[in-house]
Parts: sequence; C-alpha cells; structure tokens
Amino acid sequence: MVSDPLKTHLHYINECERLPQPCAHQCINTPGSFKCTCPPGRHLLGDGKSCAGLERLPSY
Repeated sequence: MVSDPLKTHLHYINECERLPQPCAHQCINTPGSFKCTCPPGRHLLGDGKSCAGLERLPSY
C-alpha cells in the first residue's frame, strides 16, 4: 500500500506566537508565513519587521 502525500497531516503553526516575536508591532498570521504591519503614521522598514515614521510627542 502506498500512502497519498496529499493526505498527510500538516501541523498548523502560528508564526506570530513564536518568541522572540517576529514583528516590532503587529503580526498577521498567513498560511505558512506571516506579515508585519505598522500603526497609522508609520511605515515598514526594509527588514520587513520594524516600523519607522511619525512618533507622537507627549503633550504638556
């Protein structure tokens, strides 16, 4: 008997739950991978994990 490779069990891994966390801000889990996003006013840097941009200054 030959096993069907399409029926093998795949283990689901949420890469966003790994430590250290893969993203500096928000991590969105996708099938087989993840995507990092930044809060409004910031943008993703070339490393695909860190954000830069406007920083809110404290109001006095």
